[in-house]
Order: sequence, then C-alpha cells, then structure tokens
Amino acid sequence: MLLFSQRAIVRPQRNCSAMSVFRCLLALALFVVPAHAEKVAVFLAAGQSNANVPWADGLRQGLQESHAFPRFEVVHSEHDGQALIKWSQVSEPGPNYAEDLAALKQAMETIRAAGDEPVFRGFFWMQGEADSLYDSYISVYAARFNAMMERYRLDLELYEVPDFTLGVTDLNSDPLYDEDFSLSFTTREKIEALRAQQFSLAAQENGSSVDTRGMLRADAWHLPYFDAIDLGKQMAAAWVERFFIPVPVVSKAEEKAATKSFRKADRNRDGAISRGEFLGLMKPAGKARALRKSMGEEALPAIESACDLFFQWFDSDSSRTLDSGEWLAGRTLDPELSAPPLRQIHEGLIDRNGDDHVTYKEFAWVLRGVVPLARSKEWYAVY
Repeated sequence: MLLFSQRAIVRPQRNCSAMSVFRCLLALALFVVPAHAEKVAVFLAAGQSNANVPWADGLRQGLQESHAFPRFEVVHSEHDGQALIKWSQVSEPGPNYAEDLAALKQAMETIRAAGDEPVFRGFFWMQGEADSLYDSYISVYAARFNAMMERYRLDLELYEVPDFTLGVTDLNSDPLYDEDFSLSFTTREKIEALRAQQFSLAAQENGSSVDTRGMLRADAWHLPYFDAIDLGKQMAAAWVERFFIPVPVVSKAEEKAATKSFRKADRNRDGAISRGEFLGLMKPAGKARALRKSMGEEALPAIESACDLFFQWFDSDSSRTLDSGEWLAGRTLDPELSAPPLRQIHEGLIDRNGDDHVTYKEFAWVLRGVVPLARSKEWYAVY
C-alpha cells in the first residue's frame, strides 16, 4: 500500500499560461514518508521592523492551526528600517538577501543532517515603510521584489518562483500624521503609491497579501505585540487559502493501481521515480526510432520536452524525484482544478498522422504509462 495519510496538496488555483510553464505544478504536500526520512516544509519570513518576532510567531501559529503541513519550519529574519534595495538592487542582490539566504540554507541543512528532507514552500514578506520615503524607491519596488524572488528561485534551484504572501504597508490613520511630516517622514500620497506597487505584486500568479490598513499602530508604523501576532496569523491563512486545496479523495482501486505502477516504475527500488525512470514509462520514448522517421531530428527533443513537462508537473516539491504521494496525486487530482500545460506538447509528437487534428487515441498514446486511461480521457477533455 502507499504510505499515505491525511495530508495536503498545496498548489496555485489558477490556469497555466505560456509565460509560466510550470505554474500549474501540483505544489503537492502529501508528504508521503519513507521510513528513513520525513519531508519538512520550509518558509522564509523576512522584512523590516514589523517583521518582528511576534509576527513570526503568528505565522507559525497560523500554519499550525491550518493543519496544512505535518511538519514545517519558519526561518525568520528582521532588518529594522531597511529599504528593499538592501535585499535587491534588481541587477544584483543586497547584503540582507545574502544574510537571509544563508540563514535559510543553514536551516535546511540542519533538517538534512537530522535525516529529513527540507522542501522550500513559500515566502512571507512584511516590508515597505522605508521605501515609502522616496519616490525613486517606490517606482522600482515591484521590479526589485520580483528580481529578489527570481534570485531565490535560482539559488534554491526551484522550478518556479516561490509562492508568497506580503503584508501591505500603511501609515497610522491618526490625522496627527497628516500634519507633522517629522513624525512619519513620508506623505499619504507616497504611501498610496507604494501600496499600489504591493497590490500589483500580490495580484501575480504566485502572490497574495494581507492589507494592514485599519490595524492598530503604536506610532506611525509599528503594530503592537498582539496585533503583530494577529497579522502573522492572517498572512499564514492567506497563504493557505491561496495555495492550498484538500487531498483528492481516491478509491481503493486507484490507490492499488498507483501502488502497483509506482513499484513498476521504480526500477532501482529506492522509493522514488527519477526523471530517467519516468522517461522510460512514456510510450514515445519506446518508439523513438520510429518517430525519427516521421519527425527527423526533432523527435528526441520533443520526447524529452514532453517528459519534462509531465515530470516537473508531478514533481511538486522540486526534488527532482517523485515519491509515491506525488505519483498518486498526479494521477488522481481533478483536472478542472489543475492539469499540465498540455498544449505545449510538441505538435509532431501528439499529432502523429499530421492531419492537424489530435484524436484521443493519439493523445492517450503520449500519456500511456504516465496516467491511467480514465485520467487521460479527462485530460483530453481539458486539452
């Protein structure tokens, strides 16, 4: 039987796009655990002074109360009074980024040293007050933030930029801060401009947010202790709401079939399906010689591309291997909620007779070995 208990699938609830091939990853957290290790979800929580210890504690409480992850760790970093340029200058990282990345990697290495597997899941960001002081900083805020997220993708070797939740900055609503510039060093107009940048970031495929407008503040900027905890809890809830759906309900027959096919695919019996093992499942890979006659030199790249498309979609934790939980979920998740970017299959590979019409038989031929017949029919309907 598959080693699987009541876990969670974490994924973006949105459609695929040509500009974001792998945004439709399951982002699975079934966390099916072999006897020798457990997967630990890792989050980074960073920012300036409102990204404080109570806020981080609130994030942990919110994630715990969500029951989304059997095990998780929040790596916390606080840099008081720092503008985003200290993390990202677009073209190169800033010193705060280097410090946060080092802390994150150290935490993940500690998890590995304990015999478990860290899986980076997401990012919490509470920062922007310092940027609101300068028009030049406000105008490039989104560009700097996106550059920072892309840098995390590269440095952590992820398929996609991390899913994030940010706290939208605001100034104390007390009219006192309208009248005395020396108390806040900014203006309401600049605050609105910065907030617009942050809302635009949150509207991205991998983004979400919690607005801090209306929250109690002890001065121009800072949230009191318990309010900071509450903000952390709200941001954790926003992340879960945006990127989390329940485990699909699977029948005993589906579970049994997945177990059997997983063991067959796992040729070296190491409890995981590698990319090479996955490639060996695909019908086109076994017909590469015949495909060369019809496709020429494009045959092998087309097969490799199709393999990567499906493999990376199954591989929700970017570990470069598929565990039994990822295999089960990839074969059973509702295609109306998530399906691979099927239109990106090479035309010559999927339209075998070249008549510009893909029949179900041609479609299923590409998927044979990857998903069961019933699933391929559902995917064909989506296609």
